[in-house]
Amino acid sequence: MIKIAFDLDGVVINTFPLLRQLFIDHWSHDITPHKQFEFTIPGKTKEETNNLWFNNLEDITYNSPPLDNSILYLTQIYSINRLPLIFITARAKKQLKRCTKTWLKKYLGDIPFKVIHIKGKYKIKVLKTLGIKYFVDDRFRTINQIAPHIVKAYLYNQSWNTGRRAKHPNIKRIKSLKEIVDNLYKI
Repeated sequence: MIKIAFDLDGVVINTFPLLRQLFIDHWSHDITPHKQFEFTIPGKTKEETNNLWFNNLEDITYNSPPLDNSILYLTQIYSINRLPLIFITARAKKQLKRCTKTWLKKYLGDIPFKVIHIKGKYKIKVLKTLGIKYFVDDRFRTINQIAPHIVKAYLYNQSWNTGRRAKHPNIKRIKSLKEIVDNLYKI
């Protein structure tokens, strides 16, 4: 059995399309996914931009679809591993904790899971405490911080992290959670 954990947004949940639509509907401004959660809107302050995003996070969380075939592959990972799925996410606001749990129950059904809400820079402490040796995230900086401390850090390819070279040999880029399923059979 392999102890593996997953980030949520950009790995399991596809939040970007609804976030993008929010900015189009509200300010008639399209955002590009080249910088994860850093948006500059002409004529708007960073505070205004963040407020729009944060005030709508609950709706975005409830209504975002799974990313690609993430639920299929998480189901397969559970059936191989027989351990509860572990998600480590920066969704630390109280209302997002409830939304996140509801979303996961909706899509995972009876598959057991645990969600740990913590900021990215603290994810390594959680991984060490729980003895998790494999982790999947789409955030370049987080993966580079974690890689020296675990067996394998999987960087889920997204437009905001491509074109950047991994800084540690434990980092493996993946395009789908299917690659995790395939690797579990080899470990």
